Amino acid sequence: SWVIGYILLALGLILASIGYFGMRRNYDSRIGLAGFVVGIITSVLFLLWTVWDYIAVFPINGSWMLVVYFEVTIYNIFFIMMILWGITHIITRRFTGRSGLSFATGIMLIMTAIFLEIFDMLLAFFLIWRFYGYPTGVLNWALEIFDLIWAFLFFVSEILATVLFFTAKVSESSVKPSY
Repeated sequence: SWVIGYILLALGLILASIGYFGMRRNYDSRIGLAGFVVGIITSVLFLLWTVWDYIAVFPINGSWMLVVYFEVTIYNIFFIMMILWGITHIITRRFTGRSGLSFATGIMLIMTAIFLEIFDMLLAFFLIWRFYGYPTGVLNWALEIFDLIWAFLFFVSEILATVLFFTAKVSESSVKPSY
């Protein structure tokens, strides 16, 4: 089930990234373009990591640290993507016709990124402590809580972004004449 979850996450990120490419096209937001690029990169990395972890080629005999490093790196890129998406919503809020919704979406995405980064750090500590045989009960509990929080915030943020993308107004000055 986790494989299906990560594949759906990657596909959802690709679709959401297209919306941020539209922010570049409609509102001349270069941060939206950066969010699009980082979103596509994140999606591809999630797909590669899912295949890699499913095949389980490298987690054999001490190379598990490479898998942990790759996973933590992907989550850090995911963190950057959410910050870029949040900033895009905050910067373009005056153009969308839904300033409050755009601002709320941006703040939610940035809050999600913060909780994701806390989860990412806890995950790295958990995996390293478990490897060295230290007790991980409290870390496991904290990991589960922060995983639930960031996932919930991300889900709500994406619902807000979807509503915004479908209801935002494209200003007349950003419409390019077709020749």
